[in-house]
Amino acid sequence: MEYLGSHKTSQMAAPAPRTWLRQLAKAVVHTLWSTDDPGSITLRPLSRLATTESNADGWFVDIGRIREVRSGMLQIWFDRWAGTRRRVLSFCYRGPHAEAVRRIATAGSSTFGRMPRILKRHEFSRPVFEAYSNHDCYYGVYLPRAPRLTKRQKSAVARRIADFMRDLASSVTYRLAVARLVS
Repeated sequence: MEYLGSHKTSQMAAPAPRTWLRQLAKAVVHTLWSTDDPGSITLRPLSRLATTESNADGWFVDIGRIREVRSGMLQIWFDRWAGTRRRVLSFCYRGPHAEAVRRIATAGSSTFGRMPRILKRHEFSRPVFEAYSNHDCYYGVYLPRAPRLTKRQKSAVARRIADFMRDLASSVTYRLAVARLVS
C-alpha cells in the first residue's frame, strides 16, 4: 500500500501518475468491452496495456486499433504536450500519414482545429489535429485538467474516452464502407 508521507496514516495516497494512467486505460477497455458491440475497435488485452514514456514529461498507453485502418493506434496520454504547467489528459488516434489522419479526423468531426504550440483555455475539450515533421499525426481531445481517479470520475472519464474512440472508429468504418460501395 502507498501512504502519504514516510509513515502510515489513515488516508491513502493517490496512485503515482503512471499507475493512474494505466488504471484509467483499463477502465476505458472495460467500458468498451462492456457494451454489446465494442464497435470497430480491436482492443489490446488488459495484460498488454503498458505505459510508455513520452517526450513531454509523461506517458501514453496504446488502447487498440481501428479495425478497418491498417496503421495507427488509439491512445491515452498524460503529459505536458499542450504547453501546460501540469500534466493533462488527452485521448487520440495516432497515425503515420497526415492525409490519412486528416481523413479520419474529418470522419470523426465536422469541426476541428489545428494544434497550436500551446493550447489556450477555449481550445481544450475540442478535437484537434496535429501533424509533425517526424510524420506522426494525431486527432484527439485534450482535457483542461486531469480528473481525480475516484470511482465516479474514473467511470465518467472512461466513458467519455470510450465514446470518442467508438464514435471515431464507427465513423471511419462507415465512410470506408460507403466508399467501397460507390467505387
